[in-house]
Amino acid sequence: DDKVLKVLLANKVGDGTGITTEQAAAVTSIRTWFKDSDITEFNELRKFSGITILQTGAFANCEFLQSISLPINLTTISDGNVGNLTYQPGVFYNCSALKTVELHEGLIKIGTSCFQNCAILNGVSLPTSLQNIGANAFYNCSELEIEIPKQNNLISIGSSAFMNTKLTGSVNLPALTTIGTSAFKASEIVNIESLGKIT
Repeated sequence: DDKVLKVLLANKVGDGTGITTEQAAAVTSIRTWFKDSDITEFNELRKFSGITILQTGAFANCEFLQSISLPINLTTISDGNVGNLTYQPGVFYNCSALKTVELHEGLIKIGTSCFQNCAILNGVSLPTSLQNIGANAFYNCSELEIEIPKQNNLISIGSSAFMNTKLTGSVNLPALTTIGTSAFKASEIVNIESLGKIT
């Protein structure tokens, strides 16, 4: 995507004309360089192996973004806050054209409001390494057909995390210690086998 390259070069990544694999791997943060931008895809982001955290609002309101593959060493997708008192959008908040996101094993946290209002998001598989899913993480992802892996390490799921999604299958969460209100409301889960330490 030439638009991705333009943003990266503007932020002094690369040699001024292009970016090598080695130069991509040396980047440790993209801050909010792409927020509100008109990029359409960024699957090369997986090569940015030095990035372990995506910061709040990193791709928020990228209304033309359709697909993205996250860095292979990413552990944390930071929290957003879209409440009445503060406005810090989730990493992919309101990316209304986003269809597919590739998450890699090693990811531990999907933050608050991360994919909120990504209405046509569908291609997502949750890695078994995942431990925390924030409030509203997938809220209003109404086309999202997703299952929680049978073998998982989830410890906490925030309020309305999967509300108004097509979360389906059986939910078995043996390590769970915290779950928010309406976490699975208006989803399509068949049954809940275990909520771990929650009684």
